[in-house]
Amino acid sequence: MEFPLHWLITFVFFLIFLVMSVGVLIPIAKILQRMGFSAAWCLLYFVPIANLVGLRLPAFGEWPAFARLVRGNPGGSNLPIGIV
Repeated sequence: MEFPLHWLITFVFFLIFLVMSVGVLIPIAKILQRMGFSAAWCLLYFVPIANLVGLRLPAFGEWPAFARLVRGNPGGSNLPIGIV
């Protein structure tokens, strides 16, 4: 029995999708962590309507890391040295 070509094409496209998704999710997770949010928020990238909402929450909401800086940095900060 011969292996159908369409399954090979599907598998290749799936691998391309995985590589591109990881390439997008890692920088988004790093940015969210520097803003003071959990990196798990980047998983909203896969949910169709929630990704639009998830992009706007950090854009228009208060950033926990910035709020810690304004309040005098109680509990430490996860910001790298040099970012004020």
